[in-house]
Amino acid sequence: MNSTRVLSALLITGLWLGAVAVPRAEDGLTDVVFEPAAFDPVQGEQAVIRFQSNRSGQAIIRLFGPDWHQVRELAIEGIEPEGPASVAWDGRDDEGNLVPAEVYFPVIELTDRKGEVRTIDPTLGPRPGQVFVEDLRFDPERGAVTYSLQAPARVTLLAGISDGGPLLRTLVADAPRRAGPHHEPWDGMDADGVVDVPAQPGFRLYAEGVGVWQPSVAVTSGSDESYFQYRRRVESRLVKQRPDIRVIGGTPAALPKPVDMTPEPRFDLSVSGTPDEDGLPVVSGRVLVQVALEESVRIPVIERRFEIVLFVDQRFVTEVEDGRSPATVIWDSTQVSDGEHLLTVNVATLPGQISAASLRVRVRNNP
Repeated sequence: MNSTRVLSALLITGLWLGAVAVPRAEDGLTDVVFEPAAFDPVQGEQAVIRFQSNRSGQAIIRLFGPDWHQVRELAIEGIEPEGPASVAWDGRDDEGNLVPAEVYFPVIELTDRKGEVRTIDPTLGPRPGQVFVEDLRFDPERGAVTYSLQAPARVTLLAGISDGGPLLRTLVADAPRRAGPHHEPWDGMDADGVVDVPAQPGFRLYAEGVGVWQPSVAVTSGSDESYFQYRRRVESRLVKQRPDIRVIGGTPAALPKPVDMTPEPRFDLSVSGTPDEDGLPVVSGRVLVQVALEESVRIPVIERRFEIVLFVDQRFVTEVEDGRSPATVIWDSTQVSDGEHLLTVNVATLPGQISAASLRVRVRNNP
């Protein structure tokens, strides 16, 4: 699986800087706005959802996470066409728990006094495209990777070796980011503190930005867990998931797929061998390279399938396309000279998440 992320320049509308609005989605509902478009419920902030209706009635606003599971339902009574309707969201789910830092989008259903329903549903509009990641570079003085986004996006940021070399560090894994300049703290080392990544020949940063549904609102600080962890904890209660099929104008229509929230496939890397005076495992002949997914991600990663790729000294050696955990990859150390060598393993899921680990070993095949 190629870890290189392709960049393209298809921009979307809206900025997570103030209010975000979209044009009319259906007669009867117009000008949906989040004010502000990003907020911090930990600090007691709220986001107000406003829209204009040309009919009297009541509305249900359902807020969904990136995987299209509903987290909150809000209601507005007594809507009149003379002024905008509004309701505040405090960043909590239907059970009063803070939701994680993520991007959430609304589906608004207005029922007028005749019983007719009008809907605004972002997923029935244009699909988000890719957002160009500009001015991407590593700034060693600031200890950060800096870049800029023309529009809000889910960002993946990787550091590795070009021309078929390995990924060495996942810096950002499909996380929401605002429009504008960014800096992601990084000391330049791989995840295991073994490799000075920018010092390697062929060092390269890879970035991908994918737009988000509009309108949407960003929770910048919430519960102390990732959205994936939150979902696992409350999954039995999040029963209201978006359907795969909607009836539009009497015709069934397939909805686009939600964001795949499979976690980064973090894993432990080891080999059998007695440490030498420098603490490096001494290996020879056929070496058993052990790969074991971390227990917190093992089941969801296995369910979505993954592959294991082994590199030695930044060069591809072999891959296991149908990964298991724990897994053993066999490396013939007689193909390299005696001395210190760097093993790097990439684990990549079918949906595209990728992680890396590196280990230095001492090869001694000749007495």
